[in-house]
Amino acid sequence: MGSKRSTDLSCRSAAFRARQRSWARFTIASARHRAYIDRMSRLRRPFLYDRYIFVTVDLLRSRGKLEERDFGRLAIALTRMWQRHRFRLTARVFLPDHWHAIIYPPHPVSIAQAMSAVKVSSMITINHGRQEKGELWQERFFDHALRTVKDYWETVEYIPLNPVRRSLVKRPE
Repeated sequence: MGSKRSTDLSCRSAAFRARQRSWARFTIASARHRAYIDRMSRLRRPFLYDRYIFVTVDLLRSRGKLEERDFGRLAIALTRMWQRHRFRLTARVFLPDHWHAIIYPPHPVSIAQAMSAVKVSSMITINHGRQEKGELWQERFFDHALRTVKDYWETVEYIPLNPVRRSLVKRPE
């Protein structure tokens, strides 16, 4: 009977050690993931306001492509948020699966606040028009601070040419 008890204890301790090793690997992986997320959060958007910023917002892949009437709704939502938050909007283009804009958010409005407002407002407006529910845009958006006058003008030229390059129109409007 004594030997059986010692065997049970050794099995339990082996199982316990295996769980500990597994938990340690999970903890290390979680710590790496947290460090990655923290690092990414620190690296993103160093210029929060008082800069011209080129933004790209992508449609969720699970949602249907935007149509002409959705572009009008997106323009209305963008204009509504522009008036409410007083950011400058110098160029924009809407495509079936994404849109681009150059936005200048003045202090204290950050690019994240301006984009969040635009994305939520446009989601509500477009969903209402389509009689759908749920998220419309991908969670994150791409941004690029335009640091030079040359960079700004190259981006202004790029925006209306984007639909031409994708063969959606023959010439820019």
